[in-house]
Amino acid sequence: MTGFKNQHYVQKAYLEGFSAKHLPDKWQNTKAIWVLRKDTGRIRLQSIKKTAVRKYYYSFLDKKGAMNPLIEKWFNPVEKEFPKLRQHIRDHISEINLTGEASNLDRRYRPLLAEYIYIHMIRVPKLLDQIKKKSITFHRRLDEEKVLPYEENATQLTALRVLIRVGQSPEMNIVNDLIQRSLNIEFFPRTKVALATSDSPVILYDETRSPGLAYQTTHVIFPLDSSIILWLVESGDQIRMVKHRQIEKSAEFNHLIGLMADNEVYCNNPDTLQEIGKRIGIDTTVDTRT
Repeated sequence: MTGFKNQHYVQKAYLEGFSAKHLPDKWQNTKAIWVLRKDTGRIRLQSIKKTAVRKYYYSFLDKKGAMNPLIEKWFNPVEKEFPKLRQHIRDHISEINLTGEASNLDRRYRPLLAEYIYIHMIRVPKLLDQIKKKSITFHRRLDEEKVLPYEENATQLTALRVLIRVGQSPEMNIVNDLIQRSLNIEFFPRTKVALATSDSPVILYDETRSPGLAYQTTHVIFPLDSSIILWLVESGDQIRMVKHRQIEKSAEFNHLIGLMADNEVYCNNPDTLQEIGKRIGIDTTVDTRT
């Protein structure tokens, strides 16, 4: 199971849509990305392979004492299809840019998109670390009360399985909720401001209420790559392709992405990250030792 040792909480194939441009010579054969850390203000270039990753983050000790990547394997079928989904959307945008219109987006991708977005909601430390801690506290109490022996790995696995069931169960089917929302595919051709993403890439946003999918008015915002953002709005089955020319519009998205990030913001260039830092009140420094 060594191939599952370094587990990404933001998928590598997804981060490649934000790959750094104009790489120094020694980085030419490396897939790299610019990273802003909110806690230090440092902006640096780093390998995508080493970005948003933790050792055995979704693995648990089995009865034989080996690390079992059960949850990572559950993610894999959806993750493998994501590059096809992204390319399908890019092809439509290219068609619009060339001809002014495009054929209908293949609606068979909607369930895949919904499941992929949901996976990115639950797999990031911003949520998962809290769920694990609560589960551990609960099971320790059961152990103290002699109800159930405490096993930390089994406890964390239970926490993950609960999150997965919440996304798929008939009573609380978040994936189905996402499928039933109208989808705006908003893209920014030839603008100087690249879109960013973060270590918590799915944004639940509502100006009038606390964020949460329980509210139909909550918008789900998901950056697809450095020029495309997906915006799932209120219930409906429409798919709209929206072209933007205003730099300020992409800057507004980046501001929200920076605010909602847990600690790391990712982009294909350091200038955009400096602007995000400025907007969210962080003094930034660019590490030029690349």
